[in-house]
Amino acid sequence: MNNLSLEKFNPKKAELETLSKKYSGLAIKGIDDKEGYELVNEARKDLKKQRVNIEKQGKEFRAEAIKFQKDVIAYEKELVAIIEPLEIELQSKQDVIDLEKNKIKMQALLPDRKARLLEIESVVEDDIILSMNIDEFDSFFNDKKTEYLDAKEAKLRAEQDRIEEEKRIQKAKDDARKEEAEKAKKEIELSKQKAELDKQEALRKAEAEKQAIIDKHNREEKERLETEENKKKEAEEKARVETENKAKLEKEVKYQKWLKENGYTKETKNDFVVEKVGDKIRLSKIVGYYKI
Repeated sequence: MNNLSLEKFNPKKAELETLSKKYSGLAIKGIDDKEGYELVNEARKDLKKQRVNIEKQGKEFRAEAIKFQKDVIAYEKELVAIIEPLEIELQSKQDVIDLEKNKIKMQALLPDRKARLLEIESVVEDDIILSMNIDEFDSFFNDKKTEYLDAKEAKLRAEQDRIEEEKRIQKAKDDARKEEAEKAKKEIELSKQKAELDKQEALRKAEAEKQAIIDKHNREEKERLETEENKKKEAEEKARVETENKAKLEKEVKYQKWLKENGYTKETKNDFVVEKVGDKIRLSKIVGYYKI
């Protein structure tokens, strides 16, 4: 085996502390302090040399330590491989006996455990129940109980959802029936209103037609009466005109007769003067003319 030790570092820690104290008071007083500058430079070089040497040694020691670690691991595995198979074999023999002992010990708890499992509707083989100690069974039981409660809650939620869905569907059907009934009622009401309106319209039309017939009759009667009245007036006017014309003609005949009786003719008319005086006609005979 390698002999690993920090004491192999050279220089030692004490030597480096002494060297650090030696150079810690150095200073350069100014750009003209050549001596101080050289002392600082030499000290720096010495410290750098020591640092490089320490890092080099550390790298070598780390490589040696890594190799030693690998050798230890390999040797450890070699030693363990000699005894571990037998240890595992012996442990398995002990586990078989311990398991049997535990089954015998847990046999007294088997009825109570099975009863507890049945309460949560879980059926487990006896060998599995007997193979568990108290803590393992409690953990197993709690897991099964959680699954049971979760399933029960899920089943309850599903049942509630089913009931709610049935209620929703029933409500939708009831609402649909109610809406259909309301619709039918409205249609019947509208039909009645339409029938009443049609009846009123028919009565209005019948009344309008009746009134139209009456108006036509009245109009025709009025026209007939007006026609008869006009004919009557025309006849009266014609009779009047004829009477007037006849009177005028008779009057003219009398007048012409009167003129003729008084010597007035076409041949003698220049010998007479005819003039109207008031409501009379004066006929004067010209005796003669005197030239002025």
